[in-house]
Amino acid sequence: MNSKERIKLLINKFEEGLIDEDEFRELVEWYNSFDDSEAIISTQKDIQITDIKERMFDNILKQADIPSNGHLKVKNVKRLYYKWSSIAAAILLTILGIWWSWQQRHHSIEQIDNTSFNETIQPGTNKATLKLADGTMVELRELEGGLLTDEKLQYADGTEVLDPHMKSALSENMWLELETPKGGTYRVTLDDGTQVWLNAGSKLKYPAHFDPTADRLVEIQGEAYFKVKSRLNAQGKKIPFRVKANRQLIQVIGTEFNVSDYSHLKYTHTTLIEGKVSIENLSSSVLLKPGQQWQQSKKGTSIQEVDTESVVAWKENKFNFANKSLEDILDEIALWYNIEIEYQSTVPHVELVGDAYRNSDFNLILRLLQVAKVDYTLDTSHRKLIIK
Repeated sequence: MNSKERIKLLINKFEEGLIDEDEFRELVEWYNSFDDSEAIISTQKDIQITDIKERMFDNILKQADIPSNGHLKVKNVKRLYYKWSSIAAAILLTILGIWWSWQQRHHSIEQIDNTSFNETIQPGTNKATLKLADGTMVELRELEGGLLTDEKLQYADGTEVLDPHMKSALSENMWLELETPKGGTYRVTLDDGTQVWLNAGSKLKYPAHFDPTADRLVEIQGEAYFKVKSRLNAQGKKIPFRVKANRQLIQVIGTEFNVSDYSHLKYTHTTLIEGKVSIENLSSSVLLKPGQQWQQSKKGTSIQEVDTESVVAWKENKFNFANKSLEDILDEIALWYNIEIEYQSTVPHVELVGDAYRNSDFNLILRLLQVAKVDYTLDTSHRKLIIK
């Protein structure tokens, strides 16, 4: 049987609902490998590959009982986003295949009552606390626009952050600490116009106002995305912007980059999106180009070309699982859903692909683990996911 005949067979089996999981994955691989403009498959009549893909997608949604405006947003594993004319979203059939195979095979998978755990474990939201220099703690409102640090502290909607009796605690040269808990994210605009997005479990220390004649310095723990605004001194020279992390010092002129330096993780990395940054640690100093990631672990330091969309997916409210170990994925999930992960043995070597919105129901994560044949139990009282 040649390849075209094989694909015809798989398409027919798919449309008749007779395709098994291995055959479906084979069809997905074929789907991802073709240029729509190059080929026509002959079934009962000649059909463009684009038409087949649209029919496949419609059928997958129906069989998996997934609405087209649902919470999953997925993309092709190896290609750039493929735009559907009828759907304003990018598609990864692998993830839809997981959902589809889950629906098809649910009768053979042991059912676990996750109701109480899922009611307890909710996705993260926009939340953070702001610590003033005198120790005053302010619980910030859950606004997408976040916090603006200008002549006064205010939210993106113009509302002032501090009550009148707190304003006396705010001085021109004071340092502020913005901290997100596990299950929280927040955005702040500094007084020079630099924007910072904080991921869950992170802390940013910064001055209420930068000295217009001196280098700008902030400190970060955890993970943050920086969009640095250029600033000139009186002589017309650009004023450097420095980010101090636990294991690195980043110097910036005007750029966008992501830094991840959680103290509880074995590694740290900085990814340059655009512009130019230099990174210093105890042993070296390097200059990054856009698309490069500086990494440090127990094995030492290195520079790698990376998929920047995957690295900064969290900023766009997504999980991206591509090219990540299960342990790294679960670390990210633990931070966002504010849970603990416990491994009773070695970490399973399995691969999850694609991406999903971070406001997804926690059952989505559990279903993906089940389909990947990861054995787990839930400890609701301790908010713990135990990997066997």
